Amino acid sequence: MVIPALCIAEVAHLAGSRRGVRAELRLLEALIAGSLFVEQLHPADLARAAELVAIYRDLPLGTVDAPVVAAAERLDVTPRQVRPAARSARSRSTKNSWRTTFPPRNV
Repeated sequence: MVIPALCIAEVAHLAGSRRGVRAELRLLEALIAGSLFVEQLHPADLARAAELVAIYRDLPLGTVDAPVVAAAERLDVTPRQVRPAARSARSRSTKNSWRTTFPPRNV
């Protein structure tokens, strides 16, 4: 599983605050063991993230989810492998369609 570096702090906070210190420790152990691959963001990912936030300003996409989508585009990750937290009502009504919420880069 790939986790963007930008997400580690948020995931650790959520794990610790919602499931306790054991969950946070399991996350850290998985990172140490290499069970989770940490993907560093590229400058182009941040530029694409800014585009996505601007395009989808009515969604709570934000500075964590938008770079996840940008990195997924760069890595050519398939739609079923990406689970952004912010989704529009329109995308929820379609079978988890990537392109419904996040169009190709040339849009």
